[in-house]
Amino acid sequence: MEPSKIVILADESANWKIAGLRQLERVVLAVNEFAESRKLESKIEIFVFWNPETSFEERWLPQDSRLSRCELNFTPEPDRFGDGGPARVLSTRLLVHRSALANFISIAPIIQRETLIVDLTKLWKKLARVFADVCRDRGGAGWRYVVEDREIAQSERWFLRDTHKTQDGFISRFLNRPISRTISRRLLKFSITPGTWTLAIFSLPIAAFLFLQRGDYLGFVIGAALFQIYSILDGCDGEIARAKYLESDSGRRFDTLCDTFGSLLFAIGLGLGLCQLHRFGPHNWLYLGEGIFCALMIAANEWLLRNPKIETDFAPNALTNTLYVRHRAMIQRSGLLFLGEKLVWWLFQLTKRDVAILLFLVLAIAGRPQWILHLWTAVTAVSLLLALVARLRARADRFRSLSRGSRS
Repeated sequence: MEPSKIVILADESANWKIAGLRQLERVVLAVNEFAESRKLESKIEIFVFWNPETSFEERWLPQDSRLSRCELNFTPEPDRFGDGGPARVLSTRLLVHRSALANFISIAPIIQRETLIVDLTKLWKKLARVFADVCRDRGGAGWRYVVEDREIAQSERWFLRDTHKTQDGFISRFLNRPISRTISRRLLKFSITPGTWTLAIFSLPIAAFLFLQRGDYLGFVIGAALFQIYSILDGCDGEIARAKYLESDSGRRFDTLCDTFGSLLFAIGLGLGLCQLHRFGPHNWLYLGEGIFCALMIAANEWLLRNPKIETDFAPNALTNTLYVRHRAMIQRSGLLFLGEKLVWWLFQLTKRDVAILLFLVLAIAGRPQWILHLWTAVTAVSLLLALVARLRARADRFRSLSRGSRS
């Protein structure tokens, strides 16, 4: 049975700032996310039960427009806790991973009206003790009980380890994410938003373009290195958003747009640089043409993959969690699975953006910048072909569906 009432025990830990949010804000946002995921018909009523020893001036309630599925109040009279059914008990000392509150709700202590103690101080202490016992006896992978403020730094590291994406490739998991999480921990101490960070780091692809078009060894290496740094720092906006419950469709679209423009700048800058490097050769302009052609294919590929519509019964389960929705649609429609699910999985892993960008840096250091452009053009061409086939097949399926509907 889904809870309709939750009591949050609040004390000095309510003001502990962990990963960019005060603990009371985080717990309430977690409850709101839980309610949204369950699609509950009515709002969850939340009572913030402050430790009676906390002065009235220090007590507060979160004020956030995102709390659309919750109704917040201070502690009612003790005999109202049981109104409308039992209330689950949470605490501001509880730190939960995103979407992990459902795992804890099932074991959270319950307040029953007949077991209440009239004295609020005794009741608060009893509930706090019971809650701590539950956390100690029933440890879980998605949550932890923070006893003292000296545990905040360790708790932040633990919490941010869960802000990765299942679509991350090898390089992101083992190189980029450990670095970006460390940076995100510092950024979360400030009020910077994910969109602001995305815009701020876009200066790196612009700088990379300026170095690449110089056409010398140092320019290629620095340009590729700046793009690798951009790839690492690009993970911070998502980590900030997930840590502070700031994800949005507009934010994802803006991030994708900046990534796409960054790739266009890299391809064109590389073509200009190779044209400059081989300026005394008879066909130096071909490199510029290839760079522009690669950039056009990148843009066309992104356009074809936008707003995909796929069936909900996407069969290859091993691929589902490691691919973005738009790539699932491409696989499902293009017929690529005839190669076998395992081979397709490896192909996507080895051509993911994080793997490619690190390879570009290695090739630049090895003095083979032309290979970067040739490989990127080839992979983009294959991806564009698959996306085009998938889009045409989807359109044909819709046409057949409409034709059957009109005949019936």
